[in-house]
Amino acid sequence: MFKNSIKLSLCVVAGLGILFSGCGDDSSAAKKYNVEQWLDSGENQKVIDYLGDCSSYSGDAKTNCYLNVGAAYYGKAKFNLLDLADELLGIDDSLDDDAQSKEFNKIIFSKLDDPALKTGIKYYSKVVDGDDSVCNTKNYDSLKQKQKQACLAINPILYSDILDDDNENESENSVSIGDIIEFKDALQDAIPELKAEELVAIIDGDTLDDTQDINNNDKLDSVEATKYALNVVALSKVWDGNDSVSSDFNRTVSYTNDALKDKNITLVKVDVEATESNTGKNEFYRLVEFGNDYNTTLTTIPNIVCGDDNKQLSSASLSDITSTSGNTYLPCVKIKEDGTVTSFNDSVVNVLNDDDLLSSIALSSNSEDDEKTDDEKISEFKNDICDINGTASSTNQGLCEVDNSGKITITQEAMIDYMSKDK
Repeated sequence: MFKNSIKLSLCVVAGLGILFSGCGDDSSAAKKYNVEQWLDSGENQKVIDYLGDCSSYSGDAKTNCYLNVGAAYYGKAKFNLLDLADELLGIDDSLDDDAQSKEFNKIIFSKLDDPALKTGIKYYSKVVDGDDSVCNTKNYDSLKQKQKQACLAINPILYSDILDDDNENESENSVSIGDIIEFKDALQDAIPELKAEELVAIIDGDTLDDTQDINNNDKLDSVEATKYALNVVALSKVWDGNDSVSSDFNRTVSYTNDALKDKNITLVKVDVEATESNTGKNEFYRLVEFGNDYNTTLTTIPNIVCGDDNKQLSSASLSDITSTSGNTYLPCVKIKEDGTVTSFNDSVVNVLNDDDLLSSIALSSNSEDDEKTDDEKISEFKNDICDINGTASSTNQGLCEVDNSGKITITQEAMIDYMSKDK
């Protein structure tokens, strides 16, 4: 089923002219400056430099420009949709729906780390007037040709939906690559060492190698480290996880950086000890902020050491951060462009409670189950995160918060528990 739908979608891609090298553009300007040839040969920067931000074009020429510049940025990120379709065709058709969804997500998530992809999405989104939500199976046939082209770039799950004869569900929900990237970024704020492809282990469950799971409990060691710092240090809970996870030390630290100098911060070193045939341990450094409204973990930059001014010490390594090193060697904290810091709580509250974004993640994680409606998939995903059995209500909240109308607010406690549970 899955492979047949991808084959059919690939035919649609080719039939629409979606080579992402001009998208059927026959304008003299595109021909004169060889936009198609530049894209075909991978000279994406030439396209970007020539076309700019498309402000000098109007009408249909501007739409073509958006598609070409979007294609160039996708090319820079090595996110080529025809190549992507070829990879999806390689998924074993004999696998069950859950296994196929997992393989689908592995392919998608492994391509999300390049920032050029975000820029490409912005240009494709302009083709649909900034409303990515129209990129769904229900609206697809009514879209203009170039909008269809943009939507297949914004929502690649349309590949497996629009011509899947076995899928009778026409949905108004859209899965946006932009939403998936935002979700990835939020989880990487919580788990600094997290790689994009490791999202599959969090969302779907996946086999982990010994470097990711040195204590052999089918959980990412980096996730366990954050859970330990959040639950035990920030929230003063009793550790309910594996005995191989413990704190080597925790101590109060202070920074002189303007964004950090007034914060009450505790540095926690978390060790995950090897079990069974593995040897050694994985070590993680987490910063816990004790705030006026809530306690949480701050986002750090992995494998980099800073001084108390939060500037990198190029000659230092993480091993220099000890129980007695004071404020001389500290984890580097991620500072946003507006001069504020990011925390796990902020990432959860501000990002993961966006209904459209969460819908994208829910549908992506369960893309090949045709037996459930989209609304059922979304509800099931939220309940799974919150550990809610049955219908969510103010008296059945699990680890989340549910108001009298049944609206769920995902908390940092619920999210870290979900990230570390068996899938």
